[in-house]
Amino acid sequence: MNPFNDPTGKFSASKFWTQVAYATATYLVIVHVNSENWELLLVYIATVGGSEVAKKFLSMRYPNTKGNQDESR
Repeated sequence: MNPFNDPTGKFSASKFWTQVAYATATYLVIVHVNSENWELLLVYIATVGGSEVAKKFLSMRYPNTKGNQDESR
C-alpha cells in the first residue's frame, strides 16, 4: 500500500504533506544530533508523536460516515 494514498487508493495530498513534514523534522534532528539544543528534540517529538495522538483521538471521537469506528469500546 502506498503511504500517500487514502483507503480508496486515491492520492491524498494531506498524507503526502504529512510525510514531507515528518521527513523534514527527522532530517533536522539528525543534522543537529550533536547540538545541546534539547528543545529541538522536544519539538520533534511534539510534531511527530503529537500529531499521531491527535489523529487517533479525533478518529475515535468523530468517526467518519462510512462507519469506520473502533468497535472495541
